[in-house]
Order: sequence, then structure tokens, then C-alpha cells
Amino acid sequence: MAPGSGLKIVDAPAYATRGYLLDAGRKWYSPAFLKDLCTYASFFKISEFHYHTSDNYPLNRGHNGTWQDVYAQFSLRPEKDAEMLKGLVQRENETMSRVEFEDLQSHCVRRGITIIPEIEAPGHCLSITKWKPELALPTKKDLLNLTHPESIPTVQRIWREFLPWFQTKEVHIGADEYDSELADDYIRFVNEMERFVRTTADKGVRIWGTHEPSENLTISKNVVVQHWQYGQSDPVDLGHEGYQVINSEDWWAYVSLKNDHMPILPAPYAQFFNESKVYNFAGRGEWQWQPSLFNPVNATEQLPPASSQNKGAILAAWNDNGYDATTQLEAFYSIRRGIPLVASRAWSGARGPLLVQKTWSDSVELFSSRAPSQNLDRNIKNTGLGVDHAGDRLCWLRPRERKDDNSTRFTLGLGSKGPNYTMTLLVTGPFNLSSADATLTLSDGGSLVFISDGTPYPLRSVSPTAGFDAGHPGRIWSNDTTSTHDVVHLPMAHNQMQVTVTSDYIGGSRVWVDGLFAGRFEVFVFGGRNTLFSWSQMAFVAPLDTVEGGIDSIRVGNDVHPPSSQA
Repeated sequence: MAPGSGLKIVDAPAYATRGYLLDAGRKWYSPAFLKDLCTYASFFKISEFHYHTSDNYPLNRGHNGTWQDVYAQFSLRPEKDAEMLKGLVQRENETMSRVEFEDLQSHCVRRGITIIPEIEAPGHCLSITKWKPELALPTKKDLLNLTHPESIPTVQRIWREFLPWFQTKEVHIGADEYDSELADDYIRFVNEMERFVRTTADKGVRIWGTHEPSENLTISKNVVVQHWQYGQSDPVDLGHEGYQVINSEDWWAYVSLKNDHMPILPAPYAQFFNESKVYNFAGRGEWQWQPSLFNPVNATEQLPPASSQNKGAILAAWNDNGYDATTQLEAFYSIRRGIPLVASRAWSGARGPLLVQKTWSDSVELFSSRAPSQNLDRNIKNTGLGVDHAGDRLCWLRPRERKDDNSTRFTLGLGSKGPNYTMTLLVTGPFNLSSADATLTLSDGGSLVFISDGTPYPLRSVSPTAGFDAGHPGRIWSNDTTSTHDVVHLPMAHNQMQVTVTSDYIGGSRVWVDGLFAGRFEVFVFGGRNTLFSWSQMAFVAPLDTVEGGIDSIRVGNDVHPPSSQA
């Protein structure tokens, strides 16, 4: 461009809201992880992190005979209200203080991302009803009885504690999947909460689109509706009625971390963001999704691309399968490619160039691995004590002078190596191989266990060919008789054995002992409505920070290379 030509180039987004949601109400995510994820997303011009801070494991599945024992999470730590802290928070070590949250919030803001915090009510709020059981509906214990005189004041008490923490113009009050027979109560709740938040903190309110067929009341037009499913809301009607909307239509936006919802419809929600639904919206080849496209069934029922009622779009990663079904890093793996894809289409909208699908995959891999100031892929970049490199292989040998000393802890200082990898260990006895992300241990009794996010996952016996169904990646149905899922015990009588661990997102972390397949690390997942039980893969990083115990050598290479006898 010639100097003085007068040509001006403007790069501005088509939509202000270009976001991702992470379900921290059914799994704890550390501030360090959330910072890294925010840093990663900001590289692709994401503008919002929808922080779903509270929720509970579904009451229609799992060991839920006693609802008080069902997993529920509230991720923020009350500091002014001691009774609330004791009642609302079940695991104080899995909460953020105000200082920690504001540090996270500032970290994201400096990178152009606003945190939109959500505190869920009157549904999905087992954290509240465990604290105050008298507030629950008699037949649905994770729903508030909004006719109880203390229900709304209790929700407002919670918001009064946390509103001063939130440096944002809008907050999310949830209001999702409430009993449709109580429509008037629901609408009164939403409108009263909208007034409370606006008058208390001068902030706007978002809710999930929820079908509440009242003939008497309507939700305030001040409320932003985040559409997620037809049958719950109609974004075109909402736009015509004067509501602002956000596109989180589950057909394209939803990820169910680790497993889909079979047999619950609509199913399946992909366990990895489904890129084909962006490239081929509504199943139409080369019709690329962008935030004005909501309806995948009736292609003519969409909001106009220039509609001022449409704020943008948010993809959503949900932990419906429970806190132990994924690691924090597996959540990243699931949306790693979806974040740049959604960000790109929400930035361009209908006005900009389409993505070139042929080259997109290579481009996203190139840029994802180079997003600065984070290492969520867990690439090993620096060498440490006793470590050298040969091609793509990392090698560590126990010093000769410490050959028989299993009490010394050696510092490798490499952190973790993310999938895909092959790690080969020469093992002489019990050991611990650790990093901040995971620990791999071998006990005196021969039990090989990965520990991640505080949860142990023992090696279990499965068929070497099981878990590779393309329709249900990583899943082994409980009626598959080729896999026992019994805990495996390694032979400890040998002077030395070779333990090979491979890890990839679909196969998970698998083990061979002296060249023979031994099993995989996995988690039992209850199916929707307690049907179609299955076991699912766990894809752990290779922990390479410290080693102690009976390991003589460690070799780690890129990609998955099982021993040739069991490849």
C-alpha cells in the first residue's frame, strides 16, 4: 500500500460475543488452568469466558439413592458470610477466593476476554438445597421451590456476596430447565433477580432459554436469552419480541466431555467439538455456520446476519458425566480446535471470507501449538537434570552410583509431556513418577495407578481391540464380554520389567508389560437415565518432573508406538 494513498483497513468483529463455556459446576478447574485456557483463547480473538461456577451431577443417573450424597460444586468461596461458606461449599480446597478470582479476571481482561460468571438457580442448584433442604421441591431435589418465602432471598444473599467480585457489565443467573408446570413462579424469579442485580450492582442479566408456558407473565426485555435448544426457546421469535439473544444452539455448540448422552435425545453431543457442523451447517455441504445461523432443521428460520438483537455465540463444554470422567487437560483437548474455529466464524460472520476446509486443519495445528504464554499441549521445551534428547526421544538413566538406591528422589524438571506419546520404563520395583498434572505409581502389590486431579485410576484389563468404535470413541460398553475391567496387578517377582505406556485422546493411556498388552486406564460412566453403562478412556500426560523408587530408565517419544508384538 503506497504511503498517503488514503486507504484504510479496519479489522473489527461481526459480533461482540465470541465465547466459550466451561462447566466448573461438575468439576473443579484450577485458576492456573483457567488462566492458560484464557491465554490460549485470546490468541484467536475470543472475547468471553462463560464461567459456569455451580451445578450438580444429574439426579437421574449414578448412585443417587441418597440425593444429599450426590456431587455438587460451588466454585467460589464466600468470605463475608460464614454460614454460607459452611453450607454452600462442600470442598473448600476446590474453590476460588476473591483474590484468586480477581487475579484470574484481571489476567483474562488484559488479554481481551471478559469473564461472564454464572451462578445457577432455580434449577441445577443442589449446592443450595443441600445447604437448605427445606427450599427444595419435594420431587426434584436440585430445583428450588420458588413459593418458599426464603428461596429468592437465599439466591439474592449469594449474589450479594459475589456481585462485588465481578468486573463485567452482565452476569448469568442460570434459570435453566425448571419445571414447566411452575411457569409463573419461574418468570417471577427471573424478573425479580433481574431487578435485584440491576439495582444492586448496575449489571445486566443473562439466562438460558427455557420454555415456561405462562399465560399471565412475560420475562423482562432487559434479560438476555442464551438460546441452547429448540423446544426450550426460539431465537427468531425472541428477536422479533425484542430480546437480545446469544447463539449456543446445542446442535453445533455443545460438547459432552468424554461421552455423549445416549440414549437421551438430542444425542449425541460430541466428546470433541464437532467441526463438521461448522463447515456444513444443517448438514449442507459448504454452508458454513456463523452466529446468525441457529436452526439446523428449518434453514429459513434464522435471524438476519445484521440483526442488532444477536450478541454473538458461545460454545459450551459440559461435565455431565461427572468430575472424574475427564482431567482438566482433557477438557482442553476437547475444545482445543473448536475455540479457534468458532472464534474465526464469529469474527467474520456472514460478511467475511469463508474458511478453506482443506487447509484449516493444518492451520489450526500450526497456530494452536504456537499460541504464546501457555503450554496446554504440554510440549516439552526445556531440558533438565539428567535428561538429554535424541531426535524426538527423551532419555533418562539412573546414575550408576545410585543404581541400588531407590530412596532418592531425582528431579527431571520437565513437567509433563502431553499426548500423543510413548513412554518406556525399565522397572525394578515400586515407584512414583510425578508432575503437577499427574502421578504414575506402582505399589508393592503391583497395582499401577495414575492419579490426576486427586482421583486414582488403576490399570484395568480390557481387550486390546476394544474402545475404538468410531461412533463412540474410547467407549467400551459394560456388556462387552471381551473386557473384564478388573484391576491389573503387574508381576513384581521379576528383577526388571519393561513397562510401556502410550497415550492418545481416543485410545487413552494404555500399558504393555514386557511387550504384552496389559490394559488401559479408564473410568466408569453412567449412561443417561442409568442406561447404557460404559467404561471410557483416560488420556493422561506423562509426568516427568520427579522420579523416585524402582525406575532405572525412562524413554519418551512422540506419537503412539506400541511394542511390535502387540501393535
